[in-house]
Amino acid sequence: MGAVFENHLKVLRRSPDAGVWKRPDGEELRTMMEVAGCVREMACGFYYQWVYPRNEPKEVRDNWFLWRQNWNRELRAKLTSPEPHLDTPGLLENAAVRWLDGGCTSCVRGPRQQHAPQCRAASTHPLWDSYTYPVWRKLEDTVVHVTKTVWVDDWLLKDAAAWMTKQPGVVWVEHIAFGHELARVSGGPYYGAGKAAAAGIILEDGKRSIIASEAHSEGKNLQTAFSRNLIVSVSPNAKLLEQMIGRTHRPGQPEDEVEVEFYLHIPELREALETAKNHAAYIQETTGSHQKLIYGSWAA
Repeated sequence: MGAVFENHLKVLRRSPDAGVWKRPDGEELRTMMEVAGCVREMACGFYYQWVYPRNEPKEVRDNWFLWRQNWNRELRAKLTSPEPHLDTPGLLENAAVRWLDGGCTSCVRGPRQQHAPQCRAASTHPLWDSYTYPVWRKLEDTVVHVTKTVWVDDWLLKDAAAWMTKQPGVVWVEHIAFGHELARVSGGPYYGAGKAAAAGIILEDGKRSIIASEAHSEGKNLQTAFSRNLIVSVSPNAKLLEQMIGRTHRPGQPEDEVEVEFYLHIPELREALETAKNHAAYIQETTGSHQKLIYGSWAA
């Protein structure tokens, strides 16, 4: 991966104390889950950027973006010390709406008023007097945005395409954007989610490499066609990896060995694999069910 990619990841990963979690297009992320998702996209060489189909004036977009960032920053600050029923962005927004709009099924309260004493709903329907939400709510619908895929590095695409030329195999992908772009670069077919793809992938005869969505990790018998696997975005979910590997490592496989390769070029992917292996070991120990991540032979 190149220097531009590395710099984007550095900004995306930095702690809130050192700035903000920021996507390459300037969008500030609110939670670690959003950061983790964006890191996994960036590990594949792309991110999603906003475009504005209604072509709102720049000053309208700038003001909208400023207050969106203000709202997200307030959410992030609030979530550093989460409280019951106020521990997700959605619950916080609901609490801010209740404060502004009033109304309660268990007491009589108006806009910007607290619950009545002894109100039964006070603990489960808390209120939040957010200082940014009133402005953000007025501006939220003034701008319409959609996402487009922006590629910042094509190393992984080229490497996966080269892997596909060596021998027939299955490239397992998490992201639709990566699956389509790898199909364009490599010339191989991409089987995404859906009935048509599900019907098509089982007809493959192993004469060419294919690209498969993780959606096909269950219910597909690919062992007679393939014995090589390349997992682009390793998941910390041991069950998902077990199922994915099990599409080719199963009864009826004519080869002596099934190969599974992982991309581990950033710390988050290496950590995900270790998490999955630890979980697989726990499953094997507690249930007695042999896990492929445990009894397989590993090589760097």
